[in-house]
Amino acid sequence: MGKLELGYWNIHGLASPIRFLLEIAGVDFDDKLYTIADQESWAAKKDSLGFTYPNLPYIIDGDVKMSEHLPIMRYISRKHGLAPTTEDEIIISDQTESFVFDIRFRFYMVAYSPAEIFDDKKAEWLTVAYKKFSYLNNLLEKNEYVIGSRLTYVDVYLYDFLLLIRSFEPELITKNANLARFIETVNKHPKVAAYVASDRFKKMSFCAPFSTWNAEM
Repeated sequence: MGKLELGYWNIHGLASPIRFLLEIAGVDFDDKLYTIADQESWAAKKDSLGFTYPNLPYIIDGDVKMSEHLPIMRYISRKHGLAPTTEDEIIISDQTESFVFDIRFRFYMVAYSPAEIFDDKKAEWLTVAYKKFSYLNNLLEKNEYVIGSRLTYVDVYLYDFLLLIRSFEPELITKNANLARFIETVNKHPKVAAYVASDRFKKMSFCAPFSTWNAEM
């Protein structure tokens, strides 16, 4: 079986946590980048690849072809021992995944909002985000990772989102000390540190070039 192929636009976006997860899992993969300025090339190709739901990001892992970023992360985590296992672990993991997805989705609505309403949308989002981030901070006050002492895919999902938010609104991290500590804990993971220091880690923007807010990681 050849290398796993991960396909996505040439930005960090929703593929970034998948890339981190694959690196932590020790999976050798091809990072297939589609140029976001040439979306027609993906549109012309996507229905010929055999996906149930043609979309980016996708993975091709032998006979497995799938899209949608969270199902991809769950698949990788089950295959490589990075999934929650007990019922208690699954309960907190599922809740945290959904919680982070909701905040992240609402963030993108701000980042891609028209420039003339961006400041108002950001202020609205921050009002909610400061409260929601306090809940995440409380969880990590007693746990090293989301489910306890063991890293799972939901930690990677949270970590990647916190890196994004650290660029967007640094005080959301600095005012939540447990979140700041969590970032440093994952930063020091040997496989994360090796990945970020390697040429496999590509410096790209968080969002598409047509977003109102953007930054590079």
